[in-house]
Amino acid sequence: MLSSDCTLQDVKDAIRRTKIATRSDESYNRTETKTLKKLKNLHEFMEVGGYGIIYTHGGVKIDNKYFANLNQQKWIRYGHHWWSYYNTPTDLLHKLRGSADA
Repeated sequence: MLSSDCTLQDVKDAIRRTKIATRSDESYNRTETKTLKKLKNLHEFMEVGGYGIIYTHGGVKIDNKYFANLNQQKWIRYGHHWWSYYNTPTDLLHKLRGSADA
């Protein structure tokens, strides 16, 4: 998908390429559609979160304290053993950073 040092522009380019690929995606698992969802979530995290957001292994590291899964929309605090759901990346960032301007 993307490297861990990707920029917002890299994510936008990947979304554009994936949208084109989804038009002809006839696979049973709809792989390109799922990839597009992940990329859109990553884009929102990077756009709203700014600093402290690092893409890694199908998710994002938030401020080196939390890990958010892009596909299943779950998040966990490092060192803990339970996952919690989140609605949107914006809501999660507001909750974790404790401010309305995330």
